[in-house]
This record gives sequence, structure tokens and C-alpha cells, in this order.
Amino acid sequence: MLRKQWAAALACVLLFTVLGPASARGFDPVVLVTVLITTGLTVFLLIRFGLLAVVANLVFSNLLGSFPLTTQGSPWYAGISLAGILLSAAMALYGFYTSLGGPADSEAPSSRSELSLFAADPRRFSRSRPSHRQSGNCSGPEVGLGKRGTVEC
Repeated sequence: MLRKQWAAALACVLLFTVLGPASARGFDPVVLVTVLITTGLTVFLLIRFGLLAVVANLVFSNLLGSFPLTTQGSPWYAGISLAGILLSAAMALYGFYTSLGGPADSEAPSSRSELSLFAADPRRFSRSRPSHRQSGNCSGPEVGLGKRGTVEC
């Protein structure tokens, strides 16, 4: 329908602002601007970082919105407030740990030079190309197999 991404994002923001919570409460300017900013940030998050980021944003905003938050320890609801904050922090730390990929394998290559040895498979190069030995140039990135299976340039 709309070929430009920015036009589609703008239409989405305007559509959700007009048809969303702002229309249910009437056109109060404060609510309209708040919904416009919130919807704009959500669409930006969706375009820039994807659907998973939007889902995580909605889960955290609903979770923190449903707990009575306080910074004081004396009110009777301080315990449930601390529970909500700790639950949110635990989910964020678990997501951070999972994004790192877990502990490193001991059999994995540890340096960049070892990694490049695993990445360059000399058998994948065709024999139709002239070898570096024939051209006299041994500084190129291509590698070939010798007669005895040894790597030569």
C-alpha cells in the first residue's frame, strides 16, 4: 500500500493514535500527545529492533505498571514493590546472560588465526583457476591442495 517505510510507519502511528485509547477518552490534548509519543516509540522500536524487543517492552511495562512501586521501605506495600523490581531485574539479567551465548566451549578456536584456519577450506576451490605457483603470486587469499594433500599457495 505504502512503498516507503517512513510513510508506512507514520500512517501506523497516526492510525493507532486516532483509533487507540485517545479516541475512547475523547480528544483530550494531553492523552493524545501521550499516546502519540508512546505509539511512535513503539513503532520505532519495532522497525529498528524487531518484534521481540516490542514484546519485551510490553511485558516489562505491564509488569512494572501492575506493581505498586515505591523507594521507601516503610509502607505496607514495600515488599510487593521490591518483588516486582527484583522480578524485572532477574528477567533482564537472564536475558543478558542468554544473549552472551553461555560459557565458551573449550574445543572452540580461541584466537583469530585459529578461526581463519577453520574457515578456509582448501578443497572448495576449483582446479580450473590458475594456481598461485604458476602465476608466481603467493600473497593472495586463495589456498589450494598439493599432490599429497598438503596446503600450498
